[in-house]
Amino acid sequence: MKGHLIKIVEWFLLSVCIIFTGVPRVSFAQTSAERVEKAKKEGAVNFYFVWNLSHGQAVAKAFNKKFPSIKVNLYRSGGSSMVNKLVIEAKTGRHDVDVIIMSDLYWQSLMDRDLIAAYCSPQLSAFPAEFKDRKCLWTVFNINTHVIAYNT
Repeated sequence: MKGHLIKIVEWFLLSVCIIFTGVPRVSFAQTSAERVEKAKKEGAVNFYFVWNLSHGQAVAKAFNKKFPSIKVNLYRSGGSSMVNKLVIEAKTGRHDVDVIIMSDLYWQSLMDRDLIAAYCSPQLSAFPAEFKDRKCLWTVFNINTHVIAYNT
């Protein structure tokens, strides 16, 4: 299971770019090879996430195994702090983030502010319809189930 998650997130880091309003929207036209070359020229991928740090580090390690010349910069925070950081970056013209993994509770806030651009990855066909947005704004690859349990 862990290896499967790493492969999904590795694909996610490579294929899904969250592009903010005002940044040239070139992701549709780029092939995977072109994105890899662009990332190599930039030298780094900025990965923002709400997971615990060890999960983010594991993803970065797997990504660097496949793409050793591309550094992965990690930024870990809670959802509301991340939204604040992203909004401030957008307002100040800084578009540092490349990939975001965060809860759907906060994702809507970014979409309401028109900070997310669509990216229809060729891999989307592998996901069931209810796990992806028809406008290609998001894809679910991790689900947490919450239940109420009681002792009788």
